[in-house]
Amino acid sequence: MVDTLKRLGFVYKKTTKIPGKPDRKKQEEFIEKYRRLKEEKSAGDKILFMDGVHPQHNSMPAYCWIEKGKKKGNYSEKKY
Repeated sequence: MVDTLKRLGFVYKKTTKIPGKPDRKKQEEFIEKYRRLKEEKSAGDKILFMDGVHPQHNSMPAYCWIEKGKKKGNYSEKKY
């Protein structure tokens, strides 16, 4: 498989970290909903948070096969 990917013009390289771009309006809406929830819940009720993506504080970029001369990410493809 490695030989085939190389023959097709792919290279094995480290990915680039791309900082998240949070939506300020959605964050403000969440904060407002959360405040209302805290005010309306009963004294014994608990609020739990769950996230299935398991974000990490110091995430490490991985390696991948990508076409030579291309850069991928949360932005338009660019040649470099």
